[in-house]
Amino acid sequence: MPIFRYRVLNGKKPEHFIEVEQSLKEPALDLHPITKEKIERVVKSSSLILKHADRIERQKLNPKNLEKNGFSLYERAGEGNNFQRTVGHTGPKSISPSG
Repeated sequence: MPIFRYRVLNGKKPEHFIEVEQSLKEPALDLHPITKEKIERVVKSSSLILKHADRIERQKLNPKNLEKNGFSLYERAGEGNNFQRTVGHTGPKSISPSG
């Protein structure tokens, strides 16, 4: 079940927050479950780790992982426009794009 964050509306500083585990089907609370003070639900950013994190991206683009999954990797050969296949077994051994 998700955890929702609520702000206690008692006018005190610093503000006080509580977290309540609730079903998505339940309506937002209006009163603090213990003190019965008025509260309001606060929208906060999620703490999810996205699949596009640098570490995960580096793992997916690792040459061993690319080759294991049937991909080829081409890298620039010298200072020209020629690219040599450094990973994989399919495709041409080198590529020279027309410019």
